[in-house]
Amino acid sequence: MKMLTKDGDVVFDIELPDELLPEERPFEVTDLASADWCMRTAADAEERIAAREALVNDRIRKYRSWADEENRKDMATVERMAMLLKPWAEENRPEAVKLKKSLLKTPLSDHFKAKGEIPAGCEFVPKEERFYLEVI
Repeated sequence: MKMLTKDGDVVFDIELPDELLPEERPFEVTDLASADWCMRTAADAEERIAAREALVNDRIRKYRSWADEENRKDMATVERMAMLLKPWAEENRPEAVKLKKSLLKTPLSDHFKAKGEIPAGCEFVPKEERFYLEVI
């Protein structure tokens, strides 16, 4: 234990033996006031957790929005460069040009609905029933 004066000088310095120091006991809920303190302390901690989580989610949304916008710009650049490069590649390097064909579902569905026939090579598969259980 140190006793200091106003100007910071040590007046006396005494080491107390452990048996003379106050005994440290873990906190215990002993009455309504201590129970209330526990509840308020836990509620405050939960509020801090929720506030941090909201802050993190807000920042994630901002970064995701920024990244999406920057990615759109870069994808537009990629598509423009491919469009500019294609005529040159077709003329000078035709082996580097590959045409991609894809099947569009909507015209097939429209044909099926209008004519009632299934195109050759296709089959009708009914929609599966699904069972959902929600626990509340």
